[in-house]
Amino acid sequence: MSDQEKFLTDCVITIISDDYESFEIILEQTRRLAASRGMNVTEAEVAEALKDVISDGFAEAYLLSPHPPHSTKVEYSSGKLHELWFYVTPRGKNVAKSVPELGGEG
Repeated sequence: MSDQEKFLTDCVITIISDDYESFEIILEQTRRLAASRGMNVTEAEVAEALKDVISDGFAEAYLLSPHPPHSTKVEYSSGKLHELWFYVTPRGKNVAKSVPELGGEG
């Protein structure tokens, strides 16, 4: 894994570690963090990092609703990237805590 891939993975996990987030929020915040380090990242790179984080068991995809149940875990689909919300698993929460320079707790 390259330094940039590791950075993107850490960003995605940290961003979704305290609340459900849409891909748009993940992309915006990842780009902001990357820019602060002189890096340029594409939407495709962030989407790939998110897909990898999910497949590695650090996060899950959800559909959110104003009606119960308010969140329903669903299979990740790149075709529904802009409809889904994302949140860390307990394993992802531990990773976020280990990356305080990106806003993780601890």
